Amino acid sequence: MIKSQNGNIKIIIFDFDGTLVDSKEFHKQGLINSLTKEGINFKKSSINKNLGGKTSEILKGFHITNKEKIKQIIKDIDMEKENNIKKVKLTPKSKETIKRLRKFTLFIVSN
Repeated sequence: MIKSQNGNIKIIIFDFDGTLVDSKEFHKQGLINSLTKEGINFKKSSINKNLGGKTSEILKGFHITNKEKIKQIIKDIDMEKENNIKKVKLTPKSKETIKRLRKFTLFIVSN
């Protein structure tokens, strides 16, 4: 949040995923698909436990440190999200919140 000199709010910046929408299931499915494609053994419970953290950190838990392999897995996850973008649901009350904040300049930021 950025305030003007008189203390009024001028700009509000939101993160997109996890704040306004929830694409966690597509992230998880992309990770599962990619790990399977790479022939990496994993337990779904370990993915569920670590989901929400940085993908590179999650992959370290699977002993994946090769930068090219990490890039490919992240690309696979992004493709899964892209292929399912129309299925992504708004988080509870995000539509209501955005309507209430219309009077401000809003930015949505995502990687």
